[in-house]
Amino acid sequence: PGPPPPENDMCGGAILIENCTSGQLAGDLLNYTNNYTPGSNSCTGYSANGRDAVYKLELDGGEVVHLDYVQTNFDASFYVVTDCANIDGSCVDGADNTVTGGHEIIDFTAAGPGTYYIILDAYGTNTGGPWALTYTIQCGGPQGACCIGEVCTITNEGDCAGEWLGGGTDCSPNPCIVIPVEESTWGAIKANYR
Repeated sequence: PGPPPPENDMCGGAILIENCTSGQLAGDLLNYTNNYTPGSNSCTGYSANGRDAVYKLELDGGEVVHLDYVQTNFDASFYVVTDCANIDGSCVDGADNTVTGGHEIIDFTAAGPGTYYIILDAYGTNTGGPWALTYTIQCGGPQGACCIGEVCTITNEGDCAGEWLGGGTDCSPNPCIVIPVEESTWGAIKANYR
């Protein structure tokens, strides 16, 4: 018998990816086993009978996740679920759109707080080989424009120390320009707003 599979062969041993970070992970599925197989009606649209590794995220609602998964020796497939006992029913997002060597991309916003499992899978029986996962977990809600006086910056609402203009807004053209009032008397200012 060969060596036992790695700890994160199943969800119970999933390796935590730290929140509010970005980076890259790499590995090889050769010593893993096939524990999770989505159905053809799953959120990837296809089954995946290959070996799989599991990572997890502990997210708050509104946090934005970007994942880029690639495998060099076989057809990549991956998906994000909240319940490993029901991967088709709890799938948040999945990707199986390219062929061997292609990048599979998942972008999602956490609907609520909880544990989200990333299952790195492959198409084909007993397939294994090298893979890479690039990730970014953006905390603090969606990005938008923040005005501090006439200075506009792109940030999230929690980090905005001025006037928050809303998620999805930007600084072009600059929305923070203050229109000067020609007369500075209180009556003239009131008249401009009537």
